[in-house]
Amino acid sequence: MSRTDDQRLRDIVESIAAIDRADALLRAHPGGLDIEWVALDAIHYRVFTIGEAVKGLSSDLRDSHSEVPWSDIARMRDLIGHHYYKLDPQIVRATIGEPIAHLRTACEEILARRSESDDETDRLLRDPVDAGRLLASIERLKAYREPKPERSE
Repeated sequence: MSRTDDQRLRDIVESIAAIDRADALLRAHPGGLDIEWVALDAIHYRVFTIGEAVKGLSSDLRDSHSEVPWSDIARMRDLIGHHYYKLDPQIVRATIGEPIAHLRTACEEILARRSESDDETDRLLRDPVDAGRLLASIERLKAYREPKPERSE
């Protein structure tokens, strides 16, 4: 079963939280070579996961939020997946600063807007008066669009 856009957006937010934890570990233990490699591996995995989630988002969602650099994020995943030997830890660390914070904010805002939209639809369908009006409106639209029968004289 394929994951929904909302699930993928939550995967991205969750991976960013894991990156933040690994980055905090790096900052807490500067110069700790073993910790640095473990934390960087965790960051690489989570950046890869984010890129994979982005690639799975619907084109409708990506197109409607073109302010997010979706293709750049997917390319970073490709770099980690296919050109791992070219990875520079400094480039990866630069990626996890401000750019990833902006991505988290964007994903959280998209999720909030989508949730508000779903809540409004649920409210309309739960309220019998509003649901009745909604269904009556739909029926009127259907009737309006149906071809009128020809009159026989």
